[in-house]
Amino acid sequence: MTLWTAHTHMVEHFHTTPRLAVLSPEPESGKTRVLEILDLLTPSSMLIFSPTVATIFRRLAKEQVTLLFDEVDTVFTSRGKDDQNEDLRALLNAGYRRGASIPRCVGPRHDVVDFKVFAAVALAGIGDLPDTITTRSIVIKMRRRSATEQIEQYRVRVNEPQGHELRDRLALWAGSVGPAVGNAWPNLPEGVVDRRAEAWEPLIAVADAAGGDW
Repeated sequence: MTLWTAHTHMVEHFHTTPRLAVLSPEPESGKTRVLEILDLLTPSSMLIFSPTVATIFRRLAKEQVTLLFDEVDTVFTSRGKDDQNEDLRALLNAGYRRGASIPRCVGPRHDVVDFKVFAAVALAGIGDLPDTITTRSIVIKMRRRSATEQIEQYRVRVNEPQGHELRDRLALWAGSVGPAVGNAWPNLPEGVVDRRAEAWEPLIAVADAAGGDW
């Protein structure tokens, strides 16, 4: 999650951006809190609970944003004539690769516009996601905290300034190493090939640039 957060600050230099899938078989396991933390740490973040696809398309057309989707399991469960999530699924599937776009008709004359959909995306949901998304994702399995586990409580008015300070420091570092990291060919673990390699390369390149033991 640390490496994924850092990569969002230089995503424009990568050819692919893996989805971060924060999943759990049960509620109240910290998935939404993960997105709240990422909202503090990532650039131009857009925390989405009830997505309007047209809004997302237009925002992406204006700037590079980080999309944070909560309750994403609902996006993949609805089907049929009343399904409102087809465009959103297309965005999540296609937008992991730089240069990806989705054509849509807009305006009274139904002019065809190619909407750019390349963006760093984090997803939080219950259960598993379809293979089309999972193979493009770094999956984080969450569980409920036990009664014996003690943690420091999260408070927006305390932690928000800390998060924004870290975000700004990450942005400064990413600005100095981003082009080199984006052009790197990191060594991958044996067996990590094809789409898995596309997913992991950006994060391992970030780790190599950061140095130390990952």
